[in-house]
Amino acid sequence: MPGNVLRTYSIAAALEDKLDIRLNRFEKSLIDMKNSLITPTAPLKAVTEV
Repeated sequence: MPGNVLRTYSIAAALEDKLDIRLNRFEKSLIDMKNSLITPTAPLKAVTEV
């Protein structure tokens, strides 16, 4: 019985790690998307002013 509990905990820990990694990647890609949406406006303004 204690072995099963330990195994369950280690599986849960591994899943949490994977989830953390996925969330971090997701957050990073969201930030990247936001940045790519924000940055094009500056060059466009520069072009229209000239």
